[in-house]
Amino acid sequence: RVLAFAKEEGGVAYAYKKMRSLLDEGEGIVAALSMDDQYKELLGHLLIYFNERKH
Repeated sequence: RVLAFAKEEGGVAYAYKKMRSLLDEGEGIVAALSMDDQYKELLGHLLIYFNERKH
């Protein structure tokens, strides 16, 4: 099943696309939060870290 899913969805390319989608969603959530800008910046840096480590 896993191999069939990977072939149908594009394997690694699918995983990168999905990760980018999740990171974009996370950025939107962080931007909408009502909290101190410093905390938003920290969360933004955390998302950048995740993005850089996705490969």
